[in-house]
Amino acid sequence: DGELTGFKSCKNINDCAAPWGVTCNDKGTCQDHDTPTGGHLDDYSCHCESGYEQITKAGVKGCYNINDCPTSSPCSPGVCEDMLNAYKCTCPTGYHQERNGNATCARNVCGPPPVIAHASAGTSNSLVYEDTVEYTCAAGHTLTGQATGATTFTVTCHADRALRELKLCQRVTCGTAPAATHAVSPTGEFFFGDQLLY
Repeated sequence: DGELTGFKSCKNINDCAAPWGVTCNDKGTCQDHDTPTGGHLDDYSCHCESGYEQITKAGVKGCYNINDCPTSSPCSPGVCEDMLNAYKCTCPTGYHQERNGNATCARNVCGPPPVIAHASAGTSNSLVYEDTVEYTCAAGHTLTGQATGATTFTVTCHADRALRELKLCQRVTCGTAPAATHAVSPTGEFFFGDQLLY
């Protein structure tokens, strides 16, 4: 009867379905494009969950964790460890992770120098890991109690937040009382600041 029949129209292949079976690494949803280009890789995209981004590996698009470690190396001297929508710092001995907006590796805090009798510290500021402070003994005091003894010492803030090398300033010995004519001399050893009564 002169009629042509049996013509079929072309349909867009779902590039997310078999035989490709794109899963977007189970961290997103595969979406087939309405207008195909004829190239499988260009005809679908992955809509990724929060913290993931679309990356093509080995000819397949997938959702991979976004590297949240800043390029500015805020964890130095530690190491930045990427997490989901965040990062954390793995800090070396003597440091701890501190969050003030962003994570950083900060030196452990020992606090201000302690008060030591008959000595003055070079600073009253809080000390952190590897900081040192020099103490000076007051007049009439040395580390040995001898007039020729050392009068300064250094204290260091250690990794465990402890201040070590603390020392005591001792009163300088003056020895025994000198003899005085027609007087009874006091007995015993005397030190800087003592008053002798004859």
